[in-house]
Amino acid sequence: MRLNEPGTIYNDRVNQLDFAISKSVRVGRTDLRPEVGIFNMLNANPVITQTNTYGPTLNNATAILPPRLVRFGLTLKF
Repeated sequence: MRLNEPGTIYNDRVNQLDFAISKSVRVGRTDLRPEVGIFNMLNANPVITQTNTYGPTLNNATAILPPRLVRFGLTLKF
């Protein structure tokens, strides 16, 4: 017996804002490209997955969107 019809209940919409900036710099014969990236800039936390089986954990969140993350990088070409 089904608790609800398939396709009638959905999780929240996932909106994630990512931002990255980089700049190429030439030093002699070497190209440097430093980069800074910010992921999930607005720090949203919608539910990604939840328990759908009947029992005491029905509709409990099992995963949410990862928190804000900053990444630093450097590309070196010589």
